[in-house]
Amino acid sequence: CGQRELLLVGAGWLLATLVFEVGFGLLRGQPLAAILAACDMRGGNLWLLVLATTALAPWLAGKLRGWF
Repeated sequence: CGQRELLLVGAGWLLATLVFEVGFGLLRGQPLAAILAACDMRGGNLWLLVLATTALAPWLAGKLRGWF
């Protein structure tokens, strides 16, 4: 796999995670504003770091394994 493919896999993981989290929150009856409030790092929420890690994990794994 090349860097581009691994970044695309990470983007797919990110999209799937967001669809699941937002969809599940809406199914539970939470307002969209409450779901999006998880992205506010001022209150100590680290959700954006989880999303960044999810997106970059395949590329980082390829880098660490010496694939490129």
